[in-house]
Amino acid sequence: MKTYQPRILAIDDEQDNLLLIRQALRQIGYSACETMADPVQAVARFHAETFDLVLLDYNMPVMSGLDVLSAIAEKSRGEQIPVVMVTAQGDRDARLLTLNAGTKDFLAKPLDLAELTLRVHNLLETRALHCELRQQNQHLEEKVSLSKSLIERMDGQIGVISQPGEGSKFWFDLPAAKTETC
Repeated sequence: MKTYQPRILAIDDEQDNLLLIRQALRQIGYSACETMADPVQAVARFHAETFDLVLLDYNMPVMSGLDVLSAIAEKSRGEQIPVVMVTAQGDRDARLLTLNAGTKDFLAKPLDLAELTLRVHNLLETRALHCELRQQNQHLEEKVSLSKSLIERMDGQIGVISQPGEGSKFWFDLPAAKTETC
């Protein structure tokens, strides 16, 4: 049986950074990593595919990390896909700005393998739990819908009589079976 491999999208305008990220992720067991240097194409790819985590560079030409984050925000929030901002810019204002815009975490450049491992693992674990919860909720909604449907179909066909000391008695008023005579 093949186990699920979380899909990670790494977006950075520097090919060397993308190579380092891909190698680091593979080293810690995440082989389904797609890297993209063009943020415009990355946004389109994000919307066309399903990813479990996004690693996003803060400073890029054409579209900044904040611009990319804004372009993917609706889907990433709705599907609980965590976005991690990867940046050499570590000032408080930049961190607060991106956290307020929807990132779940920060990674400083140069990347520390131990920190990358823990943050990626924790965020993917949280994502998996959100997905499991969503599936359980959907399953419960289907059961409730089925139960409501059965109750509506049986409405008026079941009666309850409560008698002191005897508990409740039920009766079923089922439609008479059709019989044919020759």
